[in-house]
Amino acid sequence: MTEQERNKNLVLRFYEEVWNRGNYAVAEEVFATTPDGLHDHGTVGPNSAEHQIRVAEEFRKLFPNLELKVEHILAEGDLVAARWRIKATHAITGKPITDYTAVNIWKFGDGKAIELNNNRDDLAIFHQLGLIPSREMLFNRMGEKPYTYAPARE
Repeated sequence: MTEQERNKNLVLRFYEEVWNRGNYAVAEEVFATTPDGLHDHGTVGPNSAEHQIRVAEEFRKLFPNLELKVEHILAEGDLVAARWRIKATHAITGKPITDYTAVNIWKFGDGKAIELNNNRDDLAIFHQLGLIPSREMLFNRMGEKPYTYAPARE
C-alpha cells in the first residue's frame, strides 16, 4: 500500500468512525500530537484531535442521525482532498438538511494529519434550516440574477 493510499484510508476512517459513528477516539489515531502547523481554517483554535472531537460532538448533538458520505477523495504527495456531503435532521427543529457539502484538504507527516483546511458551504445549512434566505433571494436582493447551469448534453 502506498503512502497516499494509507493517508486516504485514514481520512475515510476519520469520517466514518468520528462523524458517522461517534467513535471519537479515532481522532487521536489520525491527528499528530504536536500542535505545530495544525490549523483548521475557518474555525477557532488549534486543529488537534481534541478540537476535531469537540467539533464532531457538537455537530452530532445538533444532528444525531447524520450521515456523512465522501463523494470524492484524491491524494498527491502528502496531501489528501476529500469532498463530502451530509444528510441529517436538526434535533431542535426537526428540519432535514440534504445538501451540506465541504471540501477538506489534509496534509500528512509521519503518518498523521498535521494540517486540515476546511471549505464548507455553511450558507446552505443555514438556508435549509430556514435561518437565511435562499441563494436566489440573496442574488435578487443584490440586483443580480443567479447563474443557472446549462442543461446536460445527451
